[in-house]
Amino acid sequence: MEANESTELQEVAEHAEHEAAHRPVAFTMSVLAVLVAVITVLGHRTHTEAVLKQTRRPTSGTTTRRTRFAPMTRRWWRTC
Repeated sequence: MEANESTELQEVAEHAEHEAAHRPVAFTMSVLAVLVAVITVLGHRTHTEAVLKQTRRPTSGTTTRRTRFAPMTRRWWRTC
C-alpha cells in the first residue's frame, strides 16, 4: 500500500468518527443487503430444484414433439 492510500484511509476513518449519526443507517442498509442476498440465493435454489424435478419426471411414453428448432425430415426443396 502506498503512503497516499494509507493517509487517505486514515482521513476517511477520522471523518467517519465525526458522523456517528450515519451508523444506524449504515447498519440498517447492511442488514437489508444481507437479507436480499439470502432471499435471492434461496429463490435461485428453489427454481433450480423445480427445474430438476421437471427434467427428472418420466415421460408418459410419448415421442418428443417436433418444435420449430427440430430438424425437418423432409426438405422443403424436395417437396416442390
